[in-house]
Amino acid sequence: MLQPAFRCEPVLLQITIEEMAKSLGLNRKYITDLFKEVVGMPPQQYWGQLRINKACELLTATSLSVKEIAYSVGYSNQLHFTKKFKQSCSMSLSDYRKAGSHTQLFL
Repeated sequence: MLQPAFRCEPVLLQITIEEMAKSLGLNRKYITDLFKEVVGMPPQQYWGQLRINKACELLTATSLSVKEIAYSVGYSNQLHFTKKFKQSCSMSLSDYRKAGSHTQLFL
């Protein structure tokens, strides 16, 4: 029941676990545990990886600025986005863009 909902564009959805639980009539812990069982990681980690993957696509396929990419994938703070990207990809945004890498970290 939950899997199709996770496959939509979560990068664009700013939904919390609480909102998801309320809309499904389930409690937060149950949703979190079920999500982790089905997907293999907590929702926050999953959504974070999807955001970074989308940023990778935008870096290689567009000429958007880092600030524009950060905002388009849901980060309100460019510095935080830059740090998260480097943690996930082990390289800076500019190095990733220069390399033209199409490697996906997670799907």
